[in-house]
Amino acid sequence: MSVEDLISPVANQTSWTEKAYQNIYKMRSKALMNMFVRQSTQHKHQHVATIGGISFFDDAFALSPNATWFTFYQSTTSVIWILENLNTSSIDFTEQLDVIKDKVKQIVFIDDSNNNEVMIAQLKKVVNVVVVKDMHSAVELAYHLAAKESSVIYSPASGTIEQAQQRAEEFIQQVYSL
Repeated sequence: MSVEDLISPVANQTSWTEKAYQNIYKMRSKALMNMFVRQSTQHKHQHVATIGGISFFDDAFALSPNATWFTFYQSTTSVIWILENLNTSSIDFTEQLDVIKDKVKQIVFIDDSNNNEVMIAQLKKVVNVVVVKDMHSAVELAYHLAAKESSVIYSPASGTIEQAQQRAEEFIQQVYSL
């Protein structure tokens, strides 16, 4: 038996192992890509309407600052962000401030409790924040602040699926009433 014969099965095994790993990696990549690729699923970067050259997107299922960051990161236009804290505690946007500064031109913050001063102060360091009391006011103001070819995105970056779904439906209704 030659040295090549002894090495050959190991080489084939390594090749098989590498192929298996590549197939698993491809499957994982597709699964990850499907999670993050811009898709029109309900309440996940869902295009609602384009009115006067301004696109409105419902991203209510972006229930964490990281999910919201990803939405802004993949946006190709300037963004008016309708933000709402659906939790009782403040959200820390420290890691997202760079992309917010780069992509977001204005934040319309829905706050009917006045308990978000720390979070608003943090965001005001990089972008102008306007506080309103309800979704109707937020959509109206965002529409007037947005320029043609820009996007208005409702993304709460907090809350539960049930809260997000309810608020997303309200957002969609308000956009349709413009």
